[in-house]
Amino acid sequence: MFENIAELFKNKPLLVCVNKVDVRRIEDLSEDRRQLFEKFKEKGIPVVEMSTITEEGIMKVKTEVSKEAFSLFPSVWICV
Repeated sequence: MFENIAELFKNKPLLVCVNKVDVRRIEDLSEDRRQLFEKFKEKGIPVVEMSTITEEGIMKVKTEVSKEAFSLFPSVWICV
């Protein structure tokens, strides 16, 4: 499915958040479903497992989003 809309995200930072890992982890999925996430990783797209129930991975998501957000701004700030 992502391949159908990939052009919309060209040259934009992406992060794949896999929620509900308190129920099932990527490693517990069938091989074909695990391969979907491997394709993202091969393209350099971070894949973060998380759970809003246990809060596992929430800080990792925040960190990844912050890194991407800061990369969009110039490294030198001018204050006036």
